[in-house]
Order: sequence, then structure tokens, then C-alpha cells
Amino acid sequence: MKPPRIHERPWIRQRCGGEAEHLAALAASLPTDVQKANQGAISKDLIPRLEEIEKLSKHLRAELNH
Repeated sequence: MKPPRIHERPWIRQRCGGEAEHLAALAASLPTDVQKANQGAISKDLIPRLEEIEKLSKHLRAELNH
């Protein structure tokens, strides 16, 4: 039996939509900070943001696999 499609599970949009937007915003902020890190200036919140990206992506993947 195939899993229901996303449009058949409206709770995914409600629950994961905000997380996906937050994940996208965090990811969009990375290129500048990574470029600065390559020049030797690491932002002190870079590592926590990378960890949050990892956490959000794992949670979204788990929700979508249900």
C-alpha cells in the first residue's frame, strides 16, 4: 500500500510549513558566514545555526516519512 500523498495529509503543511520556512531562512544565511570562516573569521553563532539546521532537517524528514 502506497503512503498517502502530501496533499492528502494537510497536517503536514500546517505542522511542517513553518519549520521548512525557518530551515530555508537559516540555510540562506550560511553562504556569507562560511565565506567569512574561510577567511578566518568564524561567526560565534555559526555552529549553533548549523546544528539547528541539522535538527530541523531530521525532524522534517521523519515527519514526511510517516
